[in-house]
Amino acid sequence: FRSQEDADEENSTVLWSNSFDTPVAVTGNSAPYWPDGVGPEGFMNAWVPEKPALDQFMLKLDNTTKVDGEYSLYCKSTAPQGTKQRVKLSYTMPEKMDYTQEYILRAKVKAVNAGNSNWGGATLRVDLDGGSISQEKRFSGTFDWETVELKLNKDNLVEASGGKTSGKLELCVMYEYFTG
Repeated sequence: FRSQEDADEENSTVLWSNSFDTPVAVTGNSAPYWPDGVGPEGFMNAWVPEKPALDQFMLKLDNTTKVDGEYSLYCKSTAPQGTKQRVKLSYTMPEKMDYTQEYILRAKVKAVNAGNSNWGGATLRVDLDGGSISQEKRFSGTFDWETVELKLNKDNLVEASGGKTSGKLELCVMYEYFTG
């Protein structure tokens, strides 16, 4: 997660980074979906409005298929296409962010048959204090590791926050009607 004062990845200021290098025991409502019992530090918050069947959906830290760092976050669903299942993993930034600034969220993503029914699939999303959605990027299909970029526009941040100039950001990975 970088400031956009300089859009060049090499020169922009890194405000937060997580390569999932610190596995921790999983707690909370996402725990049943982590069969190994460990997950990435900070991503224990989960919203599960349409619970996937435990035998059809799993999350894990993968130490073999990764770009950098020790692990990648791996999600697998064997549910038939169109099955109602929605899971959002999130990390709330500990510091308040200045909503009058521009930011870029970059993530390395790899997908294999990440299909969707009508509008689902995987989503990289940023929510604000109070749960309002700022911006999101959806993806599906099959592709090797690529950088998915979400530019956070300051006007959108201020508008989505109800006119606030600062607050906490929640970084989300969401799986909706997800197969693959």
